[in-house]
Amino acid sequence: SEGQIAAVIAHEMAHNASAHVVKSAHSRKIVKETAEFSEKVMHQRWGVPWLGNSIAFLVSTGANKYTREQEDDADFLGLQYIVSAGYDPREAGKAVEALVAGGPDQSEISNFFFGRHSTAKSRIWRFKNLIKAYYPNLDVESLKRSSEEYNALARPYKKAVSQQATASQ
Repeated sequence: SEGQIAAVIAHEMAHNASAHVVKSAHSRKIVKETAEFSEKVMHQRWGVPWLGNSIAFLVSTGANKYTREQEDDADFLGLQYIVSAGYDPREAGKAVEALVAGGPDQSEISNFFFGRHSTAKSRIWRFKNLIKAYYPNLDVESLKRSSEEYNALARPYKKAVSQQATASQ
């Protein structure tokens, strides 16, 4: 829906407004330097590429683009943005559901080591509780989910997706 797209865009805008890209530049520098070190020393000099690849992998998983805290902050600020823009805040949780609809949610243990975001289940639970806490009296029925203009623009895409799903069955 239009509200779900607004939630995704608002989340990304929140990263920008919070300067998360700037704050994560140091982490990206460390990942790059570790990869270069691993290639030059572990692979070329010592002839143990598996060790260099392992070190580079561990550092890159430990220094993701954004931290989980930054992702949660972007969810919270993005929620405020969509409500301010007149969208139903429940669309944020529905956007997360739509993003993981193609497969299972990441397991808690896998997410702990490799995930940047909280699990989809946790994010949806958090959105519901944020809405209860910050917008308890919000008349969500009067807020936008999708405008007629959005529906008209999305219709060809939805039709193409539907045809692809039918063809793959």
